[in-house]
Amino acid sequence: MTSTGPKNARELLEALRAGLVQGPEAAWLRDGTATEFANELRPLGFAVTVQTRSIGKKWEASFARSCEWRCEVVLDASGMSVKRASLPVYRDCILLEADGGRLSMLSWLESIALEPTGPDGDVTFTFGRGYKLEFDRDHWGSNDLADQRVILPRSFLDSRGWKTQLPLRGFPHAD
Repeated sequence: MTSTGPKNARELLEALRAGLVQGPEAAWLRDGTATEFANELRPLGFAVTVQTRSIGKKWEASFARSCEWRCEVVLDASGMSVKRASLPVYRDCILLEADGGRLSMLSWLESIALEPTGPDGDVTFTFGRGYKLEFDRDHWGSNDLADQRVILPRSFLDSRGWKTQLPLRGFPHAD
């Protein structure tokens, strides 16, 4: 860690939002456990749990400061409402991955929006810009993340153990 680098979770998150963290400045993250770092997020306002899962020695979690609900209305040719849905948009998000209890990836994203996409429960994820730190071999690397939109089949999400408290199944969807 450089003498001017972030020294705690609050400073690290501020630097991540600004895109100012270089990999070597995050070396101290390997000193504690992923659970300890996740526990530091709650007092910083990351009270919304988007997702958590464990598979073997791998652990993943994502948290947000807030969740807004976007209302979507689809009109037919005569202007009548034919479909409605309330869709979650998470703001100021942190994604964590750990291997063997040690943090191996930390990303900050402006937003994550979820939208059901089809009758089989597929989900469209729209990610706002962000920044990522990832531990590879013996060092931390960093890179910018651009806006991205990805459609994931429900079968893929289920096979990965994806769980959410959101009532996405059965939501109407726009064709």
